[in-house]
Amino acid sequence: MTTPRSVLLSLALALCVIGQACGGSDSTPATDTGSPDSATDTAADVISVDACTVQCDPGYVEQDCACVDQDECSDGTATCEAPATCQNTDGGFECACPVGYDPTENGCVLWYAEHYLALTDGVATVDGGGSQSSMLAVHGARAFPVVQDQAKHTFIAAGEFLQGRMVAFGHEAWLKPNLLDDTNDDSGRLVRNAARWVAQKPDPTIGYSPAMAGLASHLEADGLATVAASPSDLAGLDVFCMEANAGYDDDAMALIQQFVMQGGGLIAGGQAWWWSYSHENAPVNYPGNWLANGAGLTWTALGNVATGSHEVSPTPLPPVAHGLLALESIKPHLAGTMPLDLSAQQWARASIQDTLNGLRPALVDDFPDYLAKATEVSAL
Repeated sequence: MTTPRSVLLSLALALCVIGQACGGSDSTPATDTGSPDSATDTAADVISVDACTVQCDPGYVEQDCACVDQDECSDGTATCEAPATCQNTDGGFECACPVGYDPTENGCVLWYAEHYLALTDGVATVDGGGSQSSMLAVHGARAFPVVQDQAKHTFIAAGEFLQGRMVAFGHEAWLKPNLLDDTNDDSGRLVRNAARWVAQKPDPTIGYSPAMAGLASHLEADGLATVAASPSDLAGLDVFCMEANAGYDDDAMALIQQFVMQGGGLIAGGQAWWWSYSHENAPVNYPGNWLANGAGLTWTALGNVATGSHEVSPTPLPPVAHGLLALESIKPHLAGTMPLDLSAQQWARASIQDTLNGLRPALVDDFPDYLAKATEVSAL
């Protein structure tokens, strides 16, 4: 065990006082050699670097004869890749990921990046014509936005529901023949991608409700197998396509829900804003939300989505475009650990406001977790 320098220095000085290590005794002065004081020379020898050399473990460096933590984040030896942030730890460092990202060896990846890119492969624009889509609230941990308008309102979104997957469109027109024509935009390509993504296989068998016969013809033209189906005969299918307000009773909706939870795929389109003119509490009572809420998605009664053509981002929409992840991104921003730039702050604010407004009729009773998180952030 290495003796601390302070102890060696004290020992050297004590020996000098009693005449044991200063080149002489009390009665015999030290010989003057013309060099610095012999007592000083002796003490310096005792506390030399050689006398207190220590071997430090990786992640530590020698300082004053002791091993101290090496700050890899400050000295540039850390290997964190953006958007990861380096955080020093005792004996090492960590690459901390922003909200919505999963850690990799030296960085982070957006958890839904691969899913988003599969859905939007070959899709640059979608055009809903004059169809007024409902805004979709994206509030689940395993859900994500796919297409937004310029005002950051989501109208196409996707999510996982236990073993299954779902893609929701803010209007049934997105699944009708006049919008699936590939000559004008990429809406048809997006729907075909969605069929394969929710099926989790490249060659699915797709069932469709009576109102989706036109969609079935479009999918068949792309080589996909389709069959007319009802909620009671989904066995053997990989995907079911339907209008979100198809008029099914509760028992039928329960069968569709079970189909998805056990690994089936669902594609549904609808607009709850029109339905809400004659019904109440769309976030809970709109028929499609029986299914969508389980995937962390909700058709809202807000008809604030712009009509016409929309650009589809070539890269995944960021966490601040997601109602829940936007909330969770604000907390480290306010704490100063992972600050957001002004654009990201504004986007997060828009996502949170849309989600609160869209879920508002049912926030207290049916979405208390989201309300609690929003309340916590507002208090910071």
